[in-house]
Amino acid sequence: MRTRTRKRKPKRHSGFLVRASSVCPRARRPQSQLRRAATSVPLNTHEGAYSQGGHVRARFHTALGSAAEVRACLDVAEALGYISEVEVDAKLRDTLDRVVATLHRLARR
Repeated sequence: MRTRTRKRKPKRHSGFLVRASSVCPRARRPQSQLRRAATSVPLNTHEGAYSQGGHVRARFHTALGSAAEVRACLDVAEALGYISEVEVDAKLRDTLDRVVATLHRLARR
């Protein structure tokens, strides 16, 4: 009888992404785009972890692009005055940078 090997689940970054998507409450459109991008990161990361072949890299690339979009949305929201620098703390940006770096390594495999 063949045994199934279980793939390791990726770390969960959903909590920080929810926090990231809630920092821009005053502007409906940027907040919506930020939320969609923040939601896309863990969904594509998990899909990539359980995909096969070339689909794995494609999902990690998509997650990487979405994580970069989250970072850009925060920068734009700050530049336009929707949020202040205080609302996006250094810990959030550091976590986002680690997620981007991890996804970059996964996408290059």
